[in-house]
Amino acid sequence: MKNGWVTRHKTQDTSKLKRGVCLCVMVTLCFLSLTTTADAATTNQISQFGITWTFDKQYEYGQFCNGDYWVVGPVTIISFNPPSIVSEGRIINGSMINPTVALSTAQGYDDAIYTYTPSLNVAFGVSSGNPLIVPVASSLISTISTVPIAKQKLRTAAVLTVLSAAPPANSFRPPYLGTDKTVKYTADMLRINLLPKLAPVANVPSLTDLERMFERVWLFHCPGWTVTFLVPTENSPDYGRDMCVRLGAGACSLLLNYTDEQKLSLLKKYVQVGIDFYRFVEDGANIYWEPDGGINSGRKLPIIIAGYMLNDAGMLGIGSLGTTEFYFQEDAQTFYVAEENIGKYFTDPYSNPERTHIYGADPETIPGDTVGYTSEHIGMPEWGIKHETTGYWGDARLAFDRVRYGANYRNVNAYSWPGYVLPIHILGLKAVWNHDALFDFMDRYMAATAPGGEWEAGGWRALDQFSENMWDTYRANYGHIYLGVDPVTHQRIYSDNQSTILFGDVSGEGEVSAYDAALTAQAAVGLITLTAEQAQAADVSGEGEVSAYDAALIAQRAVGLISKFPVEP
Repeated sequence: MKNGWVTRHKTQDTSKLKRGVCLCVMVTLCFLSLTTTADAATTNQISQFGITWTFDKQYEYGQFCNGDYWVVGPVTIISFNPPSIVSEGRIINGSMINPTVALSTAQGYDDAIYTYTPSLNVAFGVSSGNPLIVPVASSLISTISTVPIAKQKLRTAAVLTVLSAAPPANSFRPPYLGTDKTVKYTADMLRINLLPKLAPVANVPSLTDLERMFERVWLFHCPGWTVTFLVPTENSPDYGRDMCVRLGAGACSLLLNYTDEQKLSLLKKYVQVGIDFYRFVEDGANIYWEPDGGINSGRKLPIIIAGYMLNDAGMLGIGSLGTTEFYFQEDAQTFYVAEENIGKYFTDPYSNPERTHIYGADPETIPGDTVGYTSEHIGMPEWGIKHETTGYWGDARLAFDRVRYGANYRNVNAYSWPGYVLPIHILGLKAVWNHDALFDFMDRYMAATAPGGEWEAGGWRALDQFSENMWDTYRANYGHIYLGVDPVTHQRIYSDNQSTILFGDVSGEGEVSAYDAALTAQAAVGLITLTAEQAQAADVSGEGEVSAYDAALIAQRAVGLISKFPVEP
């Protein structure tokens, strides 16, 4: 009887357990179903930066790590808001799909812009009765025009990327140029640990302001001066000089002692610009950035930074392209004076095309100057407005004077470059950049415009104070500095600060000790902040940051377990 009761009790209890298990399984399956649905978010409308795309039904969508949207297609769009319409005789608010370098100046955004082509504007007349079907592997670029009309005809632009399937989480957007929409990179690939953490200087811009400067697409798919009419005012500067200032400020800020988490949002947006610009190189858009005034600077730095952060061999390899094989304006305008430049004449394309000047002379401020470069200048880093091109002004390479600060566009370009070239020094990427004349010219320029320099009275040293402060604080800590040229041997003279660094001597006491290891360990966990000089001495691994590994290496050196640091040659 007792055993029977026990048996019945066990049977009933097992039945209840089975029912409970079934209920749990059903709940779990329902939860998993809901979770799957939530992960595959759908919508019939996407809005960004005041632009709204409305679809005919629900489509799977999401965002790339820089904030731009993707949608799984093909997708049918039944309206654009604002629509592309005729306003006071002008077609505004146009959209394009997959612009290419082959289109050159042709565009479909606004017929007030040079070479408007109606067939390229896919947004005009779109409605539910006349929908637009956007195929997969497409970048749809939609714009809002500037009203009333201004020099820059567009106010903003946004990119919607149509893919065949959802991309991996945290992906970068494929370039808007061309038809290859392969998703190659994710933010997880970023080697943010390679960015140093330097002490801030005065006039540091806020990270919020910098993120805003890079959050929208940098639209530059027209060549040369025509791009100034295309670039939206709310997206980026339209002029190379101003691009360099913004890119320099962004890159220099990424080198400061923010946490990796604080830097990440800006870094993702900055790298996206580099990814977009690299597609121009891949597609062979050489004439897009040829040397001309101040318009075409500013494309090389974001590509190099993106390549370094993503460890991408293609982007890091652009320095192997010669200055004529692919034009980056900042490289194609800087050179070392050679014997062939002495006594050579060129035509003047700006003040008077009929006049000829001797190469390197100063005809604007020294009437009758026919000296130009002499043998004592051979080897000097110099700047020339169209040095690597001949254009339609004859067969001479064009360079303007050896001394005058105000030479045509010299100051326009040079005072936008301090913050632009400094990050390359700090990150140790000068060899990757592979055009030493630019870096030597900037050493020459910044020395000449400093107090007491020959060009001190000529104007600004830098267009923004933050870049100037960064240069003055950190340039001397990284790499050799150009000082001049021996007039007889023509050998360039450098001050090489690297030889003065005693790696591991963080305390500055002239030896490597356990105390130095302790300081490095404290800095690695954020207990203390090192000066720029201390951080450079502490980075004995050469990894670009101060870490516990550096502290361990210094401790080993202090007790004689090792005789050389990895950073030392």
